[in-house]
Amino acid sequence: KRENYLGLRLALIEELEAHLHPQAQLRVLKSLLNEKNDKVQFILTTHSTQLGSSIPLKHLKLCFDGQAFSMDSSVTALKKSDYQFLERFLDATKANLFFARGVMIVEGDAENLIIPTIAEIMDRPLHKYGVSVVNVGSNALLRYANIFKRKNGTALPIKVAVVTDLDAKVDENGNPSPNNIEEQRKEIKNKYSSNDGNIKPFISPLKTLEFDIALGNLYEYMHRAILIAKKIKSKNDWLTQYEISNIFSQLSETNPNKRASIIYEPLDKNQASKSVTAQWFAKLICDKKDKVKNLIAKDYQENKGIKYIIEAIEHVTEKIDWNGNSNN
Repeated sequence: KRENYLGLRLALIEELEAHLHPQAQLRVLKSLLNEKNDKVQFILTTHSTQLGSSIPLKHLKLCFDGQAFSMDSSVTALKKSDYQFLERFLDATKANLFFARGVMIVEGDAENLIIPTIAEIMDRPLHKYGVSVVNVGSNALLRYANIFKRKNGTALPIKVAVVTDLDAKVDENGNPSPNNIEEQRKEIKNKYSSNDGNIKPFISPLKTLEFDIALGNLYEYMHRAILIAKKIKSKNDWLTQYEISNIFSQLSETNPNKRASIIYEPLDKNQASKSVTAQWFAKLICDKKDKVKNLIAKDYQENKGIKYIIEAIEHVTEKIDWNGNSNN
């Protein structure tokens, strides 16, 4: 910053997080962002999600596979309102998307808990493939997906799976209303897809993750998880192991839609927590991995239940050969 100096005014800072604790990192970062001398340029490299979430998105350059991609509004598919939204909500828990080799963008805690468990059972552990699950906690999936999308409709060379509910209206028998579901699905696909196929939406068959699991071959596990969550809510979040072991309700309904509606009712009426349900569902299927793996394969082959979750996992990891082989 000295006067009468005509050389390059450039400061390079490598991995600030390796030298300072988090609070000090932010103090340095804020100081640099407030620097008013426009003749000086600062370049910081980082692997810190805290710093990644604290730097305004427009200043970020994402380095991947020997290339650098700007997050500036001149090249991304983000709108001005998207930048304002992401500045408010893109925190350290979501900024891991900047450091991933694949990204799954999900709506809530249920997907965040259940999808990694299913991936483990399928022998596609997400951590092995460098995949981050980004829980946006809302239906603002498009704002996050468009971080990876360019103005020309292509995407960064990173596989992104956008997992979303269809949220179709169903009657008391679990049957969808006469609305054109296929048109609804087509609209979602057009909104989220990139031209090169790197960003793809994976849409639940009918309603929500829990409802559609109940439509498939894992319905008994979802039924028990919801019953446990319902009991926990009524007992102020504490159950003995004996009580948990004895929570069971026989399902006599054989029609899949009606049965799913019965199973889902406590969630629909807010009698059970979705997060607690997801936690217990993940535990229950982990306890019966071999049996569940066969049921997952059955869902895939019968095109129901969690097939869309399996396809999303395949998109960000690798394809599954259901005969036991794997293909990149």
